Amino acid sequence: MIFVGVTRFSVFQPQSVEWHASKAANLNEKKEEYLSYLYSDYRMMFRLHVFINLSLPILEKGSQGHDYIHVVQYSSVMPSKFLRPLKEAEQRYKFLKLVEVSEDERYERVWSEVKLFFRPKFKEGKLVFGFFNLDDDDLLSVTFFNQMSRYITEDNIGSYVSLGLGATGYYNYDDKKLEVAKLCYNPKINIGLLAVSYFNGDGFFIPRRGSHKLVDQEAPLILDSRAISFFWIRSVHQDTGLYDKKVSSSEGLKKNLEKYKRQLTASHLVSHFPSLASKRDFIHHFCHKVTRKVKSIFRKFL
Repeated sequence: MIFVGVTRFSVFQPQSVEWHASKAANLNEKKEEYLSYLYSDYRMMFRLHVFINLSLPILEKGSQGHDYIHVVQYSSVMPSKFLRPLKEAEQRYKFLKLVEVSEDERYERVWSEVKLFFRPKFKEGKLVFGFFNLDDDDLLSVTFFNQMSRYITEDNIGSYVSLGLGATGYYNYDDKKLEVAKLCYNPKINIGLLAVSYFNGDGFFIPRRGSHKLVDQEAPLILDSRAISFFWIRSVHQDTGLYDKKVSSSEGLKKNLEKYKRQLTASHLVSHFPSLASKRDFIHHFCHKVTRKVKSIFRKFL
């Protein structure tokens, strides 16, 4: 099956209203302040850690047996100390392609890169594929691609697919500790929301979407929440706190997570997000909160 993923890695577009950080810059008209915040060590080191050390290994393992390209957009003004690790990751992961964009560009260069990927595969008719966005600080389960494959068919062209069950938790980046991990039922969540699309040799058809919360008002929606498919990481290093002061502190984030009642065990996390097993610092704290039996199971992965 063919998959196309896109990540906008801290793209500098102060006029955009799609992202929390850019909305703040647009409303306050403080372009230089926005640029400084966007590429602050505080913000960027967290994202590089999650995307390169945690997300990419899972994407590589989960996409085995599938045709997959993942395009990462970045800005020409991104400091070299942050761009360098992304370039190194591009050399390591064959499915990863970096595309530089300007302030005014949207997805033109992305689709030019994807077209090069599709050309050798296309013969005639419609080449069906699944298209999804993935933020640089979210994770997809290692089973995501196999879960989605059954829905990427010609009959489903024009539809969206939402895998509504996942995990969420508070990550203390300063101490490298996952302090809370809960089961999260969130249908239509943007993480991994997939468009059943096609390439016809000349161009692409991607069904109209709009806000992910209203996706089923724009296109037919397939919802499957039988298995964990995403990890929605929560951290004070994210941009949500710019608008919602209730989640701008660790105390506020943990309070927000109380609405999710079911605690996940370390074995649950490792089975769906195996890169966590190789990052002992990431879940060391969390591991101490589970039962001795789960600890015994967990040690097998370390």
